[in-house]
Amino acid sequence: MTSLIQIMIGLGILLMIINVIFYVRFERLTKERGGFESGRVLYFPILLLVLFLAGYIAVWLFGDPDLIIAGILLGGSIFVLAMLGLMQRITQKVRQNEELKAALTAAEQASEAKSVFLSNMSHDIRTPLNAIIGYTELAKRDDLTLDEAKESLSKINHSGRQLLLLVNDVLEMRRIESGRSELNLMSLSLPRMMEDMHDLFAMQMEDMEINQEIMLQFLQVMGISAVVADNGEIAVKMVAEASAGQFDVILMDIQMPVMDGYEAARAIRSLPDPALSQIPIIAVSANVFEEDRRKAVEAGMDGSVGKPVDPRELGRVLTKVLISA
Repeated sequence: MTSLIQIMIGLGILLMIINVIFYVRFERLTKERGGFESGRVLYFPILLLVLFLAGYIAVWLFGDPDLIIAGILLGGSIFVLAMLGLMQRITQKVRQNEELKAALTAAEQASEAKSVFLSNMSHDIRTPLNAIIGYTELAKRDDLTLDEAKESLSKINHSGRQLLLLVNDVLEMRRIESGRSELNLMSLSLPRMMEDMHDLFAMQMEDMEINQEIMLQFLQVMGISAVVADNGEIAVKMVAEASAGQFDVILMDIQMPVMDGYEAARAIRSLPDPALSQIPIIAVSANVFEEDRRKAVEAGMDGSVGKPVDPRELGRVLTKVLISA
């Protein structure tokens, strides 16, 4: 019996040594991965395990244990080992969940970035297309003069070149995404770069004016007179200062400087005079996804027309909105 008791206590001591080693390794891995902010949380169990081990050794060397005590000591070592194994599995599960959560967040961010990119690219591509198709439609007029035809061709050529630049940018983005883009080191002229940036912004003002001109000519052909606001803030001010019945409908571009079309529509809808706040508003946007149409409705708009603007579709939407009003 004595030899059996000694074997049981010896096994308990061996298992407790394994427990100490196991927990030390677990503690190091957890600290390396940032599992706990305070090291005291990890050091305290090590101290307890070492004290248990010391007690086991003291009983084995100097005590007079019976079979029950030996069984308790061996069972205690087995229990601690089982708890450590369970703790490690729980920690691994928590870490896996955190990694899956991080991967999901990264995937959602990548999806959102792609959605934003596609939305912006859709707008940027449709803007020059609007000019190309718009001036092509206007060039079909029977009363078109030679000078007007030349001007239309010039603006079609300008918008076509801009569209080509956008296509090249998309292709370059694709090369970067696929890892096939090469970095070329070259000298840079700061004045030239500033000049290019100035030209870019000047072009975007020019694009806005071109699109305004197309819309005005479409409306003129329909026999509708219109005034232009260069941004959303000016549009809200013009409506707020208008007399009742001065405006029958508002064609609201979505992407505008200072205040975008959504904000401008909400501001108009909040005007105190019902005769002004209830003027029908039609969104005009190069963003033609269902989400964009929903946002326009939520902002208080009554309809929408996509870019490139089809004069026939514009006429149908205007008729529908004005009849409903």
